[in-house]
Amino acid sequence: TLPPAVPVPLSPLLFLRDDNTPLFDWQGVADPSGVTYWLQVDDENSFSPPLLENRRGLLPSQLELSRELPEGVYWWRVMAEDRGGNQSPWSENLRFVLDTLPPTPENLYLRFTLFEENENLRSERWASPSQVVYLNDNTPKIWLVLVDRGAGLLDYQLWLDNENTFTGALPLGIRSTTLENRGGAILRARLENLLPFQLPENLYYLRLVARDNIGEEAGGPHVQQLTWRFVVDVTPPENAPRWVEASWYATRRPTFRWSGVEDPSGVTYQLQISTRSDFSTLVYDKVGIAGTSHTLENDLPDDVYYRRVRAVDNAGNPGPWSESVQFGIDTTPPSCSVNPLGTQTSSPFNVTVTASDALSGLVSVELFYSYSADNASWGENRSLGAKSSPPWSWSFNTPEGEGYYRFQAVARDNAGNQKTSPYTYALYQLPPPDFSLSVSPSSASVRQDNSTTITLTVSFLHGYSQTVTLSAVGAPSGVTVSFSPGSGNSDFSSTVTVSVSSSASPGTYSLTLRGTGADGKTHTVTFTLTVTAAAPTTTPTFNLSLSLERGSLQRGSSTSLTVTVTALYGYNHRVSLSAAGQPSEVLVSFYPQSGLPSFSSTMSLTVGENAPEGEHRITVRASGEDGTVKEAVYTLTVTSPPSPPAPPEEGGRGVSLPLIGAGAVGGLVAVFILLKRLLLMREEWTL
Repeated sequence: TLPPAVPVPLSPLLFLRDDNTPLFDWQGVADPSGVTYWLQVDDENSFSPPLLENRRGLLPSQLELSRELPEGVYWWRVMAEDRGGNQSPWSENLRFVLDTLPPTPENLYLRFTLFEENENLRSERWASPSQVVYLNDNTPKIWLVLVDRGAGLLDYQLWLDNENTFTGALPLGIRSTTLENRGGAILRARLENLLPFQLPENLYYLRLVARDNIGEEAGGPHVQQLTWRFVVDVTPPENAPRWVEASWYATRRPTFRWSGVEDPSGVTYQLQISTRSDFSTLVYDKVGIAGTSHTLENDLPDDVYYRRVRAVDNAGNPGPWSESVQFGIDTTPPSCSVNPLGTQTSSPFNVTVTASDALSGLVSVELFYSYSADNASWGENRSLGAKSSPPWSWSFNTPEGEGYYRFQAVARDNAGNQKTSPYTYALYQLPPPDFSLSVSPSSASVRQDNSTTITLTVSFLHGYSQTVTLSAVGAPSGVTVSFSPGSGNSDFSSTVTVSVSSSASPGTYSLTLRGTGADGKTHTVTFTLTVTAAAPTTTPTFNLSLSLERGSLQRGSSTSLTVTVTALYGYNHRVSLSAAGQPSEVLVSFYPQSGLPSFSSTMSLTVGENAPEGEHRITVRASGEDGTVKEAVYTLTVTSPPSPPAPPEEGGRGVSLPLIGAGAVGGLVAVFILLKRLLLMREEWTL
């Protein structure tokens, strides 16, 4: 009933180097009934499930694990059990550190942080020991994350040299930041160095030497030595690529090609595409293109674009941009059709194609034809040639003679799209022999007692050989039509004389000019004749005009204007002037009163004190000795003068007379009226 004694764990203890399947050894115990052992191994001292190892019924006092343990810290313990089921207490927990690897950078990467001139972060680069990294910053920050999850980091150093021998290596100052520790052991640390000087362009070697915390008694420490290579290159590629591609594409994902650019560090290319020539907005921006061609990775809609490309060396230095080149995406074929032809009766005839392309424009239109005698069995298509610019029209000379022809056009645009039109059919058939008429001019105006000539052309068509005789139909009374010549049996022109007598009535008439063939064929054309009256004779006469048509006068005042008599067509009779329609106390006189045209007369008007106010129409009449009379109207408006001043008080000596200077040019009537007023005023003062 007594439990066995407690086993004593022996090893592993403290540090275990380079053995990830360790042998666990403990001091066994005796028991009359015999004992077995229970071993537990875990990475936590609490031995909380699940455990890394949990084995019972072990007979020997040691056990080699069958599984591999990663680097780290472990705890183990052991217990004895007798055959009666009695258990000893657990042994003490032994701690050991498994360390199988030297300190190692994460992913073996040496990292570089590159800065702009204003110290803003530009980019991150990293290198493994097997590759060369190119840097376009000659003062990069060099850093790495060093890891040892076993015993932890002991010490480390970075060395810089431009030779792989490191005979004159420069030790770099390191700023270390602990990222993870375990009981004072540094498991992860960030090591970084910002070069305090500029590195010239060159190839450099950087070496890391690092040790872990395994003591010599445990076979330690592990030592890590790694070397990286990097090139400082701050010179961009000198030249710009040159385009070697077309400007229009019939695919939404075209392939662009350009000439290569050389650089010691090697180059990739950056391609940009925009709808604006200043590239202020981009629709495509691809970097890291390895070769001198690139197929777009996404579709571009049909439109006009701009493209440019530049080389970027492996250090990240961009070279100059290429020339900005306009290009277009056009995936839509042109439109084209052959215009309808129908039946053709003459050769050659024109075949016209309607073609257009909305985006890239047409590069050519080609016309083909084929022939059939029966409109059923057709020969092969034959080209009539291609045209590169409009008009898209061909003269077709019917090489197979009469029969059926069909035409087909092929339009091609600048992007390479092609459209073939449907067939358009034509029947070429010669008409029977015939003739035609044409007249020039087709109309004329003729006065009575005059004549005119026109030309009537007779054209013989398709082998017509009969004699054609000319005649006129529909001439009105007083109009005669004659032909010279009056007939012919091949193409001829006849001079047609149209004579109009004085008896012909003025008006417009349609004359039918007829051609009649000996075989009875008849054709006509229409000539329009306008008959006008003979020119009239001109009768001598004269014109009458006034220099003023209206005026305004106060009572007791006068004015004058000019009357002009102008002879027309040789008029040579004396003309007398007179006036009518003037009211009472308005005197009208002319000087001179008469004359032989052409001549001018002064017309004077004097308005008396009692002339009626208002507007009056005065008719000026010119009477010729031959009875010719002409009239003109002058409109006179009569108004009252301002009121006179009040008379003086009784006993006064002075007499105030109204001014009469304004009417001094008046006639006898005005003087008489003025004197009468003075006499009346004197009588009133005397009384």
